[in-house]
Amino acid sequence: MPADIGMNAVLSAVLYVAGALCLSQAIFLRSDKHLSFWFHVLFFTSIIGGTIYYYYVERNLFYRIYIINLGIGLIFLATALQGRFLLRGSTGDKVLFWLVFGLGLHFFPRTIMTAEEVTTKSLVEFTVSPFWLVLQFTISVAGVAMGLGLLAVTFMDIISELRKERDTDPLTGLANRRLFTRHVEAMMRKGMQHKKAMSFAMIDVDYFKRYNDLYGHGAGDVALKKVARAISSSLPQPENMVARIGGEEFGLFFYDRTTEQTKPVLELIRKQIAALNIEHGGSPVSDILTISIGVAELHDDENFESLFRRADKSLYTSKATGRDQVTMA
Repeated sequence: MPADIGMNAVLSAVLYVAGALCLSQAIFLRSDKHLSFWFHVLFFTSIIGGTIYYYYVERNLFYRIYIINLGIGLIFLATALQGRFLLRGSTGDKVLFWLVFGLGLHFFPRTIMTAEEVTTKSLVEFTVSPFWLVLQFTISVAGVAMGLGLLAVTFMDIISELRKERDTDPLTGLANRRLFTRHVEAMMRKGMQHKKAMSFAMIDVDYFKRYNDLYGHGAGDVALKKVARAISSSLPQPENMVARIGGEEFGLFFYDRTTEQTKPVLELIRKQIAALNIEHGGSPVSDILTISIGVAELHDDENFESLFRRADKSLYTSKATGRDQVTMA
């Protein structure tokens, strides 16, 4: 032991509290959020200040045990309270919330039992008692469990990110063709069982090659992002999906809707994109960027490949007969 045991007590408290605050902040940073500066200041100064006071001013081991352990427990419980948004998130978010909540909660019975032992035994007797060894074992187990839980959440995050990269178009943030095809085929199976009408629409940005040649690919990327945002914001119902299926082409799947029912939505999308007033640069039709749309309704016992071909044929008709219009198969 160092000559001044109080320095050891204070340094230990600093490391414990800093570790708890760093873990709490890291949990928030993972969700692109932050704990307030005053959250850290309040807990750090009160716990460390109390430790210093009850060693150098009024020496009381009982109070120091309560201040440090209950203080750290309160840090984690306060983190869980402010992190309630995790309960509405992914499986990893939920696991993280309950890990932090459980870690914070376990400090209270453990601390109360420890403090009672300290008041009935000398410090030397207490540090060699079976009770103290059991307490050290339980906090070790809790630490390992928390570590394994954090590793599990990290792996979940990595897997989620890899799936997102695999299934998402990096430019627009929409689903890519792989995810779109999987979703549509699943919805088709569901819809056929329940006798639901389903429709598929293809959207193509008019004269987009000319737009890229005139303004550059950087401007073309910006235009595609604006088009994607306009399409996705107009698509109703969670069963429906929009995807970038290649180049300047987008696919829309409508569950429980006929082509007649999709037409008002598609017309709205067409008008909204024209209203964006994205400069086009000398198109024979318009100097504003527009879209052409082809839509087809699923036939009985038809597969997605056949539905795709019919919608694509309708899109070709839209482009061949003037563009900036919706053509139904």
